[in-house]
This record gives sequence, C-alpha cells and structure tokens, in this order.
Amino acid sequence: MHSRNLSVALRAIPGALIASLLLTTQAFALEYGEWIIGIEYSGSNHGFADGERVQVEGVGAPGDAITQQETFQADLGAGRIVNGEINGGVTLSLSETAFSVELTVSAQTTCEDPEIGTCARSLRHDGDLELFFSVVEDAELHFTGTWEGSDGGGVSLVDFASLELVRLTGNPFNPRELVVVNTNAGEQGVSSGTIDEVVLLEAGETYQLNMRNSTESGDGPDQGSMVFSGTILGADAPVAGAVEDVSLITVICRNLASGQSVTASSPDGSSWNCSDAGLVADSGDRVLQIAVGTVGCESDPCSVGGSTNGVDGLVTVCRNLVSGDSANAQIVDGGWACPLELANGAIALQVVVGDVPAGAAPRFH
Repeated sequence: MHSRNLSVALRAIPGALIASLLLTTQAFALEYGEWIIGIEYSGSNHGFADGERVQVEGVGAPGDAITQQETFQADLGAGRIVNGEINGGVTLSLSETAFSVELTVSAQTTCEDPEIGTCARSLRHDGDLELFFSVVEDAELHFTGTWEGSDGGGVSLVDFASLELVRLTGNPFNPRELVVVNTNAGEQGVSSGTIDEVVLLEAGETYQLNMRNSTESGDGPDQGSMVFSGTILGADAPVAGAVEDVSLITVICRNLASGQSVTASSPDGSSWNCSDAGLVADSGDRVLQIAVGTVGCESDPCSVGGSTNGVDGLVTVCRNLVSGDSANAQIVDGGWACPLELANGAIALQVVVGDVPAGAAPRFH
C-alpha cells in the first residue's frame, strides 16, 4: 500500500514544481591541526586558593566543551566574611566548512557585612583557546563575532579580551595578522565590539586562531563573553532534512537541473542526508526532496512538520496519502509545519523545494 500511494503521489506532483528543484554536495574545505581550550581561576589577596587549570586538547577532532563553576568563602578576620563565585566555559565546534567558539567567564565577590570591612579583591577567571587550521584550496573565510564585558556594580580590576587570527609564514615569530582584537591596545577602554570580516585563506598556508578572555572582580560581579565563528563562503553544505512526528519510509532527492535522483537512508527514522546519499549539485541549482512516512505521536492530531538545510527553501507541499488532502506550508528559517490534520497511522508525504545558495560576494580584509 505504501509503494502504491507513493507512486500515485509522485505522479500527482505538478510538472512545473518538479522542473524547478536542486541539491548540493559537501566539499571538504577546512583541515584542522592542533587545538586547545582551557579555563582557570585564581584568588590572590582574599584567602581563596588558586584553582587548577581545566584543559582539553586534540588534533583534527570535532571540538569539545569545558565548564568551570566554583563557590568560595573565606574568613578574613575582624568580622569580615567574603564570598566568591566563578562560572564560565569554553565551547569549540568544528566542521568541514565552518568553526565556532564561545568563551564566557565571570567572577563575583561579596561581603556578608560591608559595614565591618571591605571585601578583599582579586577573584579572577580566565578562558582561552588556540586553534590551527588550513585549507585545501584558496577560500574566502567570513569571520564574524562579538565580545563584551561588564563591571557590574562593583570594582573591576581587570577586563581583558584578545583575539588574533594570523597566517603563519616562514617565520613563525612574525605572523601576518588578519583579524586582531586587544582591549589593552586599540580597543582599550571599549567594553564591547563586533567583527565582520572576509579574509582570503591561501592553500598550503597554516592559520592560527588565539583567543583569551579574562575578568577580575573586587566587590561585586564582573563578566565577559566572546562569540566568534568562521564560515567558508561558497562552500557546499550538505543538503539534508528531518521530520517531526513521522517515521520515514523513503526519501527521494532530485537535482532537477541535472536530472540526478538518489534515495537517501534514514538511520534514525526521522532525518536524512541527500549529499551523503550521492546527490551532486552546484550553487544555483534547484532541489527537490520528497519524504514519505507513517505519522505517529502520543496524541491526535500530530504536529507533522520538518526542517531542511543546505538549500534556501521556497515551498513545502504536505499531503495526507490516506485522505488525499493537500496543502502548502510556508518555510520559515528552514522549517515548516504542515497545515493538515494528520492522525496516527496516516501516511504523510512532504515535498520540499529549494535552491542551493550562491556564495556571498568577497570582501577581502
């Protein structure tokens, strides 16, 4: 019954719709070398012991995350009880066409009775990252990010953020700087800022990203955060998708520009990857993805919908293959919700049409 309904549904799709679909392959654009992420605290001048460094490192790995949270209390004498807390983390994510990092640190000290004495200062929290990478061919890297710090309501001793994206030349002690942030230099006194640059990465060269974020608090809270990412412009992203409240029976991917068609597997029963299934497409192609599955959820009706990436979605068609009802669904931020009543056991067909996006115009740094 499923295959018969599927063939009927495919014949019922308008020819003009099928004639305007496409897909893309995933290109390996970035190669990663060593990376290190770390975070630590120190507590001089107030009775808190310095903390050990928490660190994770790897080579060409998919990245990692670490967190650190500690609370303290110290008796300084003369009725002065000081409390402190640090809380922060570093997250590194790596993929073949992009990387991202988030680094947050905070420190806070308070006195239980400020009328008796003042809090001793210098509760400090530091986070850092070092990442080496290269490209297999010349590429344009869109590098974006933000940094910010806050002195809160207390006394801040140190707010420091720095970032360097450099190309290592034959002389590693004289690298070429591509993107630089240093709040002790050109950005001194600036508590926040943004980066939006495109830099040219040359094949055969090695690039190094260094980040450090430090905050040091006296009486009160202090914090800082840095969020940065790099994305290869024009790199092919995998065309893939997932559905909700549906157990997939089959997924067909078609590049209507070339006519190539493949069947994608679904190991988890709810998602697929057309690129991994062998579909090939270029920027500007139009892609069709057809997902058929059995509706299933804890209560009727089910919230059938889905999402897709690697294409800029144009339209989704939802169809109940049992009742024959059909409706279009709007794609918002890559996702959609079928405006049909689909009960448990129904066979749902979802057709997604989208274009493989072209790379942004280069803006060399």
